[in-house]
Amino acid sequence: HLCSIADNGRSHRTVNHVRQDIVAFASWCCKRNRLESNLLKVVPKLDECKDRRRVRRPLEDDELARLLVVAESRGRKTWYMAAALAGLRKGDLKRLIWADIDFEHNTITIRDGKANRTDVIPMHPQLAEELKCRRDAAMATPKAKVFPQTVTDRTRQKDFLRAGIAHEAVVTDN
Repeated sequence: HLCSIADNGRSHRTVNHVRQDIVAFASWCCKRNRLESNLLKVVPKLDECKDRRRVRRPLEDDELARLLVVAESRGRKTWYMAAALAGLRKGDLKRLIWADIDFEHNTITIRDGKANRTDVIPMHPQLAEELKCRRDAAMATPKAKVFPQTVTDRTRQKDFLRAGIAHEAVVTDN
């Protein structure tokens, strides 16, 4: 079954995820005395480094500048600045409220982030200025979301294409 998944053009990472689910199910069956032993544990994992479909990298300074120019006309400049200058993930940006931003100490508090903990991170002065302008323009309350509308992956990809950062390519991995 795993070979047929790989033969259909799926990445090694996808195959390994399927393998992990199958091994976990067989382990569950063993615990419930439905199988004597889990023989699937010996099925080897594929080397994901040899089949990378997406190579992530930081944006160069000129690429970020071009992206911000494209995003400004579409009202997404602050979103990208928060992602780039504060290192915020999409989920962090979606949950961020104005009460989480401390302009006095130039910090952003991230609650329930990736590790389900609260992190206080420093805020770049350029980002602080941009966020102040956004807050004042929106006349926002402390409980209001900083970014009421999320930048979707498709929108981000289009912005990257407009800025000349990404090239249109078919992405085959999940």
